[in-house]
Amino acid sequence: MSSRRRPDSQPSSARRRRSNAAPASDSTPTDNPDEWVPDSDLFLDGIDTAAEASSPMAGVGVPAVVAVVATRNAGERLDSLLASLAGQEYANLVTLIVDAGSTVDPTERVAEILPSAFVKRIDSEKFADAANAALGTVDGASFYLFLHDDVELGPGTVQAMVEEAFRSNAGIVGAKIVQGVDPTKIETVGAAIDKFGFLWPIAETGELDQSQHDAIREAFVVSSAAMLIRCDLFRDLGGFSTDIDGSGEDLDLCWRARVAGARTVVMPAATVVHHHESGY
Repeated sequence: MSSRRRPDSQPSSARRRRSNAAPASDSTPTDNPDEWVPDSDLFLDGIDTAAEASSPMAGVGVPAVVAVVATRNAGERLDSLLASLAGQEYANLVTLIVDAGSTVDPTERVAEILPSAFVKRIDSEKFADAANAALGTVDGASFYLFLHDDVELGPGTVQAMVEEAFRSNAGIVGAKIVQGVDPTKIETVGAAIDKFGFLWPIAETGELDQSQHDAIREAFVVSSAAMLIRCDLFRDLGGFSTDIDGSGEDLDLCWRARVAGARTVVMPAATVVHHHESGY
């Protein structure tokens, strides 16, 4: 996600609907969004439906999260990412690795570190196509957690992001992303936008992290390097735009989500290290 950028055109129109309600991915919500319970019968095979029975999020069980890792000719940082996913204590997390035309099939490599992960290979080399592959692969989950293949998740990141999605009634939740070369420096905590369409970063890139940006706040856009989004919202928006080359898919998606009525927030307690060694 680059800063201070004027989009070439307005993002594609989104269907106008009430998108700031509690998650409803192929499930039936109750009258009270705080009492919504996912339909465990529809979860992707491999998601721990038994975990729905108990959760620190009272009344909602443990919503199913699918971590979608878009990868292409990944370096050694993929191993670090998989290890950080394996270390998450979130009770209902499944990982889907989408390989976008890598020279070497990463299936065995993934299995050595995270045997429970699913691997899907596609012909396209675009990040958007890799991320959107989740739409035809996963049914019944509550959230997608999109990740670049060169990030590492801090302890409790998934839990913190999901809890904030419910607490803030947000459609999209971003993390505090710090630099891989120096994790004491901030890369991004999202960005705002002015009336002319220019993005203004909430924190300057390279700003020393002294907890000055640790308040939960609303943002116009968060980085796709680590982005949690409700599955029903992502589906209704049609996923990431495949018409955008290079960076900008995250801005377009967050913009369309806002038009549809969904909130985007940043949860700084969820910390992600970004090494910038990805094919994207």
